[in-house]
Amino acid sequence: MPRRLLTLLLSVCSVVQAADLFDQQNLAAWCIVPFDAKKRSPEDRAEMVAKMGIKKIAYDWRQEHVVEFEYEILAYQKNGIEMFAFWGVHDEALRLFEKYKMHPQLWVMMKGTGDTQEAQVKTAAEGLLPILAKAKAIGSQVGIYNHGGWGGEPENMIAVCEFLKKNHGTDNVGIVYNLHHGHSHLDRLPKALEAMKPWLLCLNLNGMDIAGDTKGRKILPLGVGTQDVKVLRQIRASGYSGPIGILNHTNEDAEGRLLDNLDGLKWLIPQLDDAPPAAKPKYRTWSEARMKAPSKAPVTVQKASGVPSLNEEFGKALSGGLLVDGKGEYHTLPFTIECRARLDSKERYNILVACNPKSADTHWELYTHARRGTLALYMPGRGGDYDSKVNICDGQWHDIVASVSAELATLWVDGKMVLEKPTGKNDGLVIHAGVESIAFGRLVEGTLGCDGVIDDVRLSRGVMKPRKGGAPRQRMDNTLEIWHFDDLGSAAARPKAPDPAAFTPDLPPLNKEDNIHWQEFVNRERVFDFYGKQALQFMKQKPLPDLIPAFPGMDGGKQGHWGNQNDQVTWKDGRFAASDLGTVFSTVFKGAGITIPKGVCVHVKGKGEVATCFDPTTLSFPIVWSGGFVKLNDNRHGFMGGGQMDGKVVETLDSYKKQPPSGRYRGFYRRNDTVVFSYDVNGEEVLDMVWCDGGPERITAPRKKHPFRNYLVLPAQWPQWIETKGELGAQTPFATDRITIPFENPHGTLFFITAHDFFSDGTAAIATMTGEVWLVKGIDEKLEKLRWKRFATGLHQPLGMKIVKDKLFVLGRDQITCLHDLNGDDEADFYECVTNAMHTSPGGHDFIVGLEADKEGRWYFASGNQGVCRTGILPVTGAAGILPVSAGPGRMPGSHESGGTPDLQVLATGFRNPNGLGISQDGRFITTSVQEGDWTPATSICQIELGKNEGAHFGAGGPKNNQPPEPVLMYLPRGEDNSASSQAFISGDKWASLKGDGNLIHLSSGGGSAWLVMRQNVKGRWQGAAVKISGNFDSGPQCARFNPKDGHLYVNGMQGWGSYTPKDGCFQRVRFTGGDKPVPVAFEARDNGVLIRFNQAVKDADAATCFAQCWNYKYGPQYGSPEYSVKYADTPGHDPLEVRSVQKLDGGKALFLEIPQIVPANQIHVRLSTGHDVFITAHALAEPFTDFPGYTKIAKTNHAAQIGLEAPKPVKPNPWAKGEPGREIIVEAALGLQFVQKQLMAKAGEKLTIRFNNPDVVPHNWLLAKPGSLQKLGEKCNLMITDPQGLAKHYVPDSDDVIAYTDMVNPKGGFVIHLTAPKEKGDYPYLCTFPGHWMVMNGVMKVE
Repeated sequence: MPRRLLTLLLSVCSVVQAADLFDQQNLAAWCIVPFDAKKRSPEDRAEMVAKMGIKKIAYDWRQEHVVEFEYEILAYQKNGIEMFAFWGVHDEALRLFEKYKMHPQLWVMMKGTGDTQEAQVKTAAEGLLPILAKAKAIGSQVGIYNHGGWGGEPENMIAVCEFLKKNHGTDNVGIVYNLHHGHSHLDRLPKALEAMKPWLLCLNLNGMDIAGDTKGRKILPLGVGTQDVKVLRQIRASGYSGPIGILNHTNEDAEGRLLDNLDGLKWLIPQLDDAPPAAKPKYRTWSEARMKAPSKAPVTVQKASGVPSLNEEFGKALSGGLLVDGKGEYHTLPFTIECRARLDSKERYNILVACNPKSADTHWELYTHARRGTLALYMPGRGGDYDSKVNICDGQWHDIVASVSAELATLWVDGKMVLEKPTGKNDGLVIHAGVESIAFGRLVEGTLGCDGVIDDVRLSRGVMKPRKGGAPRQRMDNTLEIWHFDDLGSAAARPKAPDPAAFTPDLPPLNKEDNIHWQEFVNRERVFDFYGKQALQFMKQKPLPDLIPAFPGMDGGKQGHWGNQNDQVTWKDGRFAASDLGTVFSTVFKGAGITIPKGVCVHVKGKGEVATCFDPTTLSFPIVWSGGFVKLNDNRHGFMGGGQMDGKVVETLDSYKKQPPSGRYRGFYRRNDTVVFSYDVNGEEVLDMVWCDGGPERITAPRKKHPFRNYLVLPAQWPQWIETKGELGAQTPFATDRITIPFENPHGTLFFITAHDFFSDGTAAIATMTGEVWLVKGIDEKLEKLRWKRFATGLHQPLGMKIVKDKLFVLGRDQITCLHDLNGDDEADFYECVTNAMHTSPGGHDFIVGLEADKEGRWYFASGNQGVCRTGILPVTGAAGILPVSAGPGRMPGSHESGGTPDLQVLATGFRNPNGLGISQDGRFITTSVQEGDWTPATSICQIELGKNEGAHFGAGGPKNNQPPEPVLMYLPRGEDNSASSQAFISGDKWASLKGDGNLIHLSSGGGSAWLVMRQNVKGRWQGAAVKISGNFDSGPQCARFNPKDGHLYVNGMQGWGSYTPKDGCFQRVRFTGGDKPVPVAFEARDNGVLIRFNQAVKDADAATCFAQCWNYKYGPQYGSPEYSVKYADTPGHDPLEVRSVQKLDGGKALFLEIPQIVPANQIHVRLSTGHDVFITAHALAEPFTDFPGYTKIAKTNHAAQIGLEAPKPVKPNPWAKGEPGREIIVEAALGLQFVQKQLMAKAGEKLTIRFNNPDVVPHNWLLAKPGSLQKLGEKCNLMITDPQGLAKHYVPDSDDVIAYTDMVNPKGGFVIHLTAPKEKGDYPYLCTFPGHWMVMNGVMKVE
């Protein structure tokens, strides 16, 4: 055959093949289900495709389409359409395919893991095996879909196919190749096609430009791309003859984009054989003008640089785009992203923060829409776009918060919620990014930027809401990372701390006997004994790692601050709201536009029925209503919102506002359904009530004339005694008994037990959060016959109780009440107001807790909004109506609200949600607990020493008078005590061996545990150490008291929020049983270790079975604090400390753990050979302990070891102290090893005066150095810790890199130097040279 004829025939054949390849019968429509502006139904979609002459659809879907799967199949069959391929795998779809005998291709992505190509291929292949098996069962092929990253490279997809065939005999795997994910392959497309052809199941077309995906031209209609003719020729020449896909994959109308592709393909085909182009199609969904519009145009992302932020406190903000390494947890739900931004234009998209490339289902981006400027969150794998419709592109700074959970996506702007929308789901195969990345001011791909500046970015685990305050964000326990952008391009960038050593603890407790509830549902994800397990793992590791992990947060740290507990489910409880509130109910009343903080609501049931609220502060009934009583909500068991009026206001409301000219509230009598209030006016007792005899009537008269004066005391309303049987614990040395509560009772009482105390005969009284008081009799050693009886109801959230001389006093949110049983029937008849001088906040969280009394008769309690308070002397010997009407000696005058001057003293302030109180037997020490949160870095015990630190501020709410807060007695780590309650100083003979020097018991309501707390005084400052004695409480321990009759410790508890206990309430007894297990009773934190004393001798102890570690917390406006390394001050983690030796002293009754590198720290954890975990707060260290063989003085290598020391006078005068003054610049140290000023500006050669002030608690200086010398100088500073003359030299190294420096300035001091700024422009680092400080305490002087 002549060559010319052969060429002609081949040419004709190729044209025929091209026509067949790109014929509509061979085309499949792709990306038209979720990608469709018209959101068509299955029937509409099938009809649309059939009308075009397309016979195949590759079906992509989202969660909302699952219910439509079968409708889709039926619609396709009706219109002669083949469901040619299906995206991902879904069990419902597989069931339907089997039902309808369908065999579509299943298109999936792959992901390889491992350090080598071989490992990635193997793991990717094996990850596909389950899908391949399911596909084979229905006769389907699996197409590996190129979607970017490693899994989208042709060579890797081929390698996986070959591996599966060779090693598993797989014959139903292939490749689906998408041009829109192949922009980077254009230069090698022919070779890629040739290699893929044996495996190629489908090839999806797209308009192609070179690097189009980096220019905003990733998805184009066919015919628009500059490379389309070339690409189609290469496809034709490859010999591929399988299906061809055309796609929408935009938010345009799917029909319009498919028709555009058909028109474009029709226009291109003739050009494959060099025919001149015909007139270009008129596209329906695309135009060059739209592509060139500001919102679509490619953006040149500017280089990242630091610019001034919203004020000096925030330092630098980010201008331009910054890309950094990401982590998988950055997109693991739930998460919250926060930032501040000032956006200057809405013409283009503004990218604030973006995680991973858009091609990944794990991508999310916080951005603003072009032209509209509205804040939005885009998550392709979770429902697409979440647009707030709020324009923030106004040139103003905005505080932005976005949270995402499996249920909701929520956006906040400047503290206001602007969007809350259900989160979409992705039940199919998740497309992962090849490399985890996060970007600021740009997309990860770099295609879009930001016209503005960004600062103060924080990414956290869990769902968070905006927090009040305008300070820069700080780390919290659930913080994944925080970015402040202060060090961009600076020579003073901080050196990187080492990564913490690997540690993955299991869940169960080390000692199950002392944690009997560990298998309860509430503890299903709780990591018990996190710190003890760290000790057991790392004590075996030699050498010790530089850093070990901080506690990750509750329940593994993946679900936010409260772990798996939340307001929506765990603490949502409507039982209290649904219960019978009786005829009297004290609450913060809200209704008809008024709020009565100390309200006493009465359900009046005479011949008619109304309700009213008495205000003791005005001695009036401001409101009367009918139709109901009081409504509570179900938020946090109903304890947070106060009481809402249930009904309609009576029209004659004004007649109930009459108020006597002056008076003092005395309380109320309660006779069955009738409540009569008592107050005195001008020395005479007045009775006041509302009665309903057909209509409401107020009856007010002097006692002697009041019609109800003879009916104030009647027989018992609740005469029944309920019997229960207790249970004795068998643990040693602390046995926890159960005083069984009658949870099932005829009154419907909910036993959230808040407080208790004992009468002289051993009878106990307990209070409940729902306002009740019960008596408990039969408390003896065996607990076999316990008897319970209701004594009083209607009190206002009683959270304290004290029995004085057999008089029962209850502390409510409104007042201290003395409950009087006037007729001996074991029921309160008169509720006497002893004092209502405390402020009652209408807020939900300001509780008043922990009633105690001293020997002088003064009352003590802790108030959430006032602090720790003390009242005047209040002897009470009887009841109103029986006592003389005169106030008597020391009786309280009226309240603040009534204009009186009560004798109430605030002893100390700065307590965040104090919960309980303790008082020493001599009345010298008052303690309370505070809860981690704003300006409270960790759960703490605070101590007031009367005559020493009265008036102190312990920190909550922020510093006062620019002074650091009063040091706490001790911190407790969150992994052990996430929510604290009260204390009880040890008393009685049964616990005498554990008293030590004023030891006390501390309760953790969150951890469900009790702790023995020891105290040490070093140089006039108290500090504490704690060891757990029981974790066996049924509910969150709330109050502890030693029973003077039997000497045992009694603990009551309640389920509030954040408690890892299973029951509503508990009443339990802890008996110290002794035995052969030693118990720590005293400690001393020394300069070279820790001395622990025991109640009995320790048998065996050595350094190999002991461990020590330390960490700090950061005081600030953030919610709590992570556990920070002391050595690497801004890095979460713990510093392991070598236990060099263990010395047995005093016949084994004391152990000294020699820890040469021990330093003052917020938390020191010591694991002892006895199995005890001791947690210490060491504000200071006592003198070294030297009384043991082999003592050697070992130099400290950690900077924090010098806290408390003062720098001596330097060995040589400072050469810059005297000189020519210049422009003054003030530089200040900040608490937490920081300079307040992170950047200084100077002109080259300018005369400067540097005034350095040090308000911190450790010495600091300021040294200016040459550019690029920070690391080198810092390492020289660290070495000076071993120089005996280092401190005398003020730790200034001998180096040519030093330009100028101040002396080492002692706490509260200052120093001034004069210098000339360098003549050369540049970034000159400055630092504190105290060893170790420089790593975080540095900044930069920009010389211009």
